[in-house]
Amino acid sequence: KEGLVGFVFTQSPELVAPYGCYEPIFGTNPMAVGMPRRAPLDPIVLDTAMSAIAFFRVHEAKWRGEALPEGAAFDAEGNETTAPEAALKGALRVFDRGYKGSHLALMVE
Repeated sequence: KEGLVGFVFTQSPELVAPYGCYEPIFGTNPMAVGMPRRAPLDPIVLDTAMSAIAFFRVHEAKWRGEALPEGAAFDAEGNETTAPEAALKGALRVFDRGYKGSHLALMVE
């Protein structure tokens, strides 16, 4: 319907470590928002996950033999890693690498 704002949130398996932690507690918890604008402008549509990178990107990097972006993941011991195999045994970081991203991930939970 016209004039409405839409919000969609979904929880996912534990893959993301909150700020100050390296254990996966939150999901990537995607969130989408759609907002109408006056014609002829298109609506604003936002679609984001709470993780620094998409979980699929970790698998994609592993398949291609690529490194992950710096600061996007932890290994199982809590060390930052760019190795996809180590990240799959550890955790992804929240998108802002801080407490605000952790707060949003908690809200979606």
